[in-house]
Amino acid sequence: LHLGCGPRRVPGWLNVDLSGSDFDLDLASGSLPWPAASVQTIAAQHVIEHLDFRSALLPLLRHCHRILAPGGQLWLSCPDIEKICRHYLADGMHALIAKRKERMRKLRGVEFNLGGSTGLPDTPPTWYFNAQIFQNGEHLQHFDYPLLCWTLQHAGFSNVRRVQECDLLAAHPEFPPREDDDHSLAVLAIR
Repeated sequence: LHLGCGPRRVPGWLNVDLSGSDFDLDLASGSLPWPAASVQTIAAQHVIEHLDFRSALLPLLRHCHRILAPGGQLWLSCPDIEKICRHYLADGMHALIAKRKERMRKLRGVEFNLGGSTGLPDTPPTWYFNAQIFQNGEHLQHFDYPLLCWTLQHAGFSNVRRVQECDLLAAHPEFPPREDDDHSLAVLAIR
């Protein structure tokens, strides 16, 4: 299952999102309709930060645990609050903005404009901190590795480790790269 796929449809996966996907489902319901132990792999990239912790995220992760077969894998990524704060303290977000510009050109063929989110041409680089943390009010959760491990433990997972995007791509090369390890936290949880 590819949860919260957005426009990134992955061949060979059941791509799930609110609408316009292979299987339309509101993940904020906190429920997954598949039978227990029926899924081998679930991936959700930059989804969990959009869900209310108590009413949606924790129930959803518990359902992920329920539907995964023994030994099944849950691949998650989200913004890493620690990395983002380090970028802010290191250089006021300049390096992270430069990487974002490069990534947008390479992966989407568009130019990243920091002022696009404020509507002002002289937007200071530190505004990007707000953009990363709040994303126009869409981000409800912020995680570092210990907090995400704690959350997954409360969902039933005991085997959780930090990974990089390259680990997901090595295991599942059909996924398009995001190239966002500079500000993302990625984990692999095993059922």
